[in-house]
Amino acid sequence: MKVIVLVLLCSPCLLFGQFYTFKVRNQSGFIGSIVSIDSMKIYVHELTLGAVEIDKSALIEQSILQDSLFVEIKANDRIISGLVTSIASDNVRVLSTSLGLLTIQRNQMQSIKQLSGSPDGRYDYPNPHPTRYFFGPSAIPLRKGEKYYQNAYVLSNSIQLGVSDHVSLGGGVVLPFLFYVTPKIGYRVSESVHIGAGVLAATSFNAGINVGFGIGYGSVTFGSFEHNVTTSIGLGTFKEQSFNMVSGNYTNKWVLSQKPIVSVSGMSRVSNRIMLITENWIVSASSQTSIISAAGIRFLARKNSFDFGILSPVFAGESFLAIPYIDYVIKF
Repeated sequence: MKVIVLVLLCSPCLLFGQFYTFKVRNQSGFIGSIVSIDSMKIYVHELTLGAVEIDKSALIEQSILQDSLFVEIKANDRIISGLVTSIASDNVRVLSTSLGLLTIQRNQMQSIKQLSGSPDGRYDYPNPHPTRYFFGPSAIPLRKGEKYYQNAYVLSNSIQLGVSDHVSLGGGVVLPFLFYVTPKIGYRVSESVHIGAGVLAATSFNAGINVGFGIGYGSVTFGSFEHNVTTSIGLGTFKEQSFNMVSGNYTNKWVLSQKPIVSVSGMSRVSNRIMLITENWIVSASSQTSIISAAGIRFLARKNSFDFGILSPVFAGESFLAIPYIDYVIKF
């Protein structure tokens, strides 16, 4: 059994459809749902074994399983594949793409194994980058220890690191103009819903380049790692330059946006190696409103991806633009 080993930060968070991974000294790893915890043991309904007691003294690491749990079960000489919705001591409930929701008794099972791809076998590997669109984030979090590097237009370089199963820190530079930071939190609250929040803050290297902004946002992602839509809303502050008639100099001040910043983004995997992506922002600063839209294709591999799209910023009072967008991302 393939086990993802991470550090559990919030063991009381027994959410709908939430499963956990456990690494135990001198034993194979476990995947299951927590039934109860006392001072000595963790009682678990394990995917393959049913009821299991784990001694805390032997527990090395434990984590929330962020990925959807796909399995293939052989029961009564039939092969059933699908998404696990619950694990009990005597049965496993599976949502099959062809048969609907099934309750499979353990005494009927001949074998059960976890799948690394989708339950219908369409994809050889899961989406390596469900946490981000072209630039903006989804509410799906990185897991502890996961990290990726992104390069866009050669000059833009960033990195994001999962410091826990729910919290990531990151930032980057756009040479030679500015640098930015992108902390984010995210939680799965049901099988098809994630919620998150974060900050995007940027300022220029050079005091002569008066660029700076900060945005705090909340987001909700609906759907799976392969097909999802994210809506985000936040408030921003922007560095604005004005001319001081008394001193005869230009001064900078931070101005709070009078309207919320809204984004709607989506991704849909249409084949093993191709995903369609769109990312759209409505940004208001002072009396001006700008719409920034992008749409394109993501070419997937197991650990990296290449994005190609058309970026269309429409600034207030200016004409429509269409700019090619390219980026490359590698996951460590």
